[in-house]
Amino acid sequence: MIRVASSIFLFLLLQLIIVVETSSLSITSPPSLTLSHDNVKSWEEWIDVTAKIDDSEFERNVTEYICTQDSYCNEVKNLSVWIGLFDSNADLSPIGPQTWSCGNPPWLATSPIKWQPISRGSTTAKFLVKSHRRSLKFALFTNGTNYPIHLATSKIIESELAHLPRSLHLALGSSPNTMRVSFEARDLIRTASVRFGTTSGGPYENEVRAIPSTYGREDMCGPPANTYGFYEPPWFYSALLTNLTEGVRYYYVASCNGTSEERSFRGPPVANADAVLHITALADMGETYEDGSQYHWMEPYAINTTSGAIHPWDESYKNHNDLKRVTLNPAHGVLSESGKEGPPKGRTMKWISKSDVESDVLLHIGDLSYATGFESEWDIFMSQIEPIASSMPYMIAQGNHERDFPNSGSTFAGGDSGGECGIPTQYRFRMPTLSGRQDNGWYSFDMGPVHFLVMDTEMNAFESSTQYNFFKSDLENVDRSITPWVIFSGHRPMYSSSDGINGLDLANGPWWPEVEQLLLKYEVDLCLWGHVHNAEVTCPLRNGTCAETSSPNEYGGIVHAVIGNAGQSLSKFKQGGFDWSMWRFAEFGYSSIEVMGRKNLTMRFFADSNHSVVYEFTIQGKTHSNIDRTNSCSRCLIDNCCVADGLKCIDDGHDGACTKCTGEYESICGDKCCKAGQECHGDKQFGYGCTLPLGFVEKHDLRRSSRF
Repeated sequence: MIRVASSIFLFLLLQLIIVVETSSLSITSPPSLTLSHDNVKSWEEWIDVTAKIDDSEFERNVTEYICTQDSYCNEVKNLSVWIGLFDSNADLSPIGPQTWSCGNPPWLATSPIKWQPISRGSTTAKFLVKSHRRSLKFALFTNGTNYPIHLATSKIIESELAHLPRSLHLALGSSPNTMRVSFEARDLIRTASVRFGTTSGGPYENEVRAIPSTYGREDMCGPPANTYGFYEPPWFYSALLTNLTEGVRYYYVASCNGTSEERSFRGPPVANADAVLHITALADMGETYEDGSQYHWMEPYAINTTSGAIHPWDESYKNHNDLKRVTLNPAHGVLSESGKEGPPKGRTMKWISKSDVESDVLLHIGDLSYATGFESEWDIFMSQIEPIASSMPYMIAQGNHERDFPNSGSTFAGGDSGGECGIPTQYRFRMPTLSGRQDNGWYSFDMGPVHFLVMDTEMNAFESSTQYNFFKSDLENVDRSITPWVIFSGHRPMYSSSDGINGLDLANGPWWPEVEQLLLKYEVDLCLWGHVHNAEVTCPLRNGTCAETSSPNEYGGIVHAVIGNAGQSLSKFKQGGFDWSMWRFAEFGYSSIEVMGRKNLTMRFFADSNHSVVYEFTIQGKTHSNIDRTNSCSRCLIDNCCVADGLKCIDDGHDGACTKCTGEYESICGDKCCKAGQECHGDKQFGYGCTLPLGFVEKHDLRRSSRF
């Protein structure tokens, strides 16, 4: 009996030891992350990330907002455990909350590209990981995002397509029949080029060398761009394609340690008063993470805009089945299917085939990616716009969230760029500025029956300023018999009835009275604005009053259209409004403009929710016979001076007259002309110059902070 009791006792003791050891093992087992796979073979793939973590980590008393950017964010109670996607070299040390303009948690030495919270009952997060030029990793954290505690790191994730060129996009050159092709790549390749021809799949009869450039942390103006938001940028390549024929479809590829997918575009329309021109216009968009991840300043509706902005120019856009919404517009305070509440429930947007893209040009007038110091967001934005931007000229204006930062040269001293001060924008988007200096972000171009004039609202535009003088000399020389329409655009609005704005928005442009008189003098037809996040249309305005005319063909004033509702957030309108406000729309959308030669111009506004037309207006063609051109002079090519100033405009084989570069000298570079394949660098203070052949340029020379 004693022997049996002893056996039972020993058995129970052994079981107790096993239970204790098992329990102890469960408690002390280290946290970990397991990936469904760690090799991205295509341009984007879903990866399941599963966390192994003790339940006690979910019980930390943390109350934080997942996002605080606008009213559509939900408060998440007891947010504690989350998984982030990082560069493989990211520093995951906590830094605590900072007061940086545009900064927000998670507060780590290197900000995550994106992140997702997990809960006790769901420890697997699904991430859509795009092929990236650099290695990536996931990391597991507890204790929320203000004071996160790092628990575990995943295996390194590699992308098989990391070396290939990407983010192809187009812009008009400074001369007719030219197109600039820009792209990004991981590596510096001195033989990089763009090959193009008129046959899909090749052979490509033409090849143009692509000029590289890039920037570093030291080129940023302040935090977060030069601190936890910095992320090693790619090399940016640019090639100018010349001698193009209007309307001919060109097929092209970028070559740089591999070859990109083939893209195509039509030769740009030349100035022609009787041509039909199609324009897509938008502002204040941002980018969308389709997996519902959290990130700095979220724009879950932005992808709806890029989906709809490439609709065909006929009635089929109303029933086009390829336009699939990723998210829905918010309505009357009802929670929407946005990435802010979790992964979008709609089907992933399917791009329309390139044959359906009929717009001749797209205008994005400021506040592009809203990266504002978080470099990795530029990658998502460029990927998002590539189907559009690689097929038509993607012409931009700089806004406050691209350019403004204290002591950086911008007129507005706020920190809205998050320390970028225009550098990431200017390296990616090369616009045909007359001086060749992208920081002077004003320029003009002709296309079909329209003369386009783009303003840099972040720079001084008072009378006698360089920018104002450019407007004056440019408008003086518009030939309305060739381009009967003038469309002026800039980021900050001249007129708006948004809440907090009293009509003529002097806070966003103390120079507006002077600029308005100039635009009226030269009978500008339409002004496009962004900055306030809604859409609005005015009557033809003259000094704040609706203009009256005796006939439809008589010029009365300027129609102003605000188009800042492309996806970032929405702004309320002032109660009551103004008599000159014809239509107001506080929902997400985009717009199109159809110009029927001299006859008329029709602008249509589309809603993102179903890509339907919600409003349109038509301006009848004008005679423009009363424009006063006294004291006019020809446009000059260096900082917009006239011959009367006694300054020599072109010295590279030219006589100094106000003339365009001709012959083999085809592009303007300050006081010089560049040959085909050369790029302009420099500024007025230090001088202008055309680049040497790549074989003579060292990497150190390319990686510099001077603006081009």
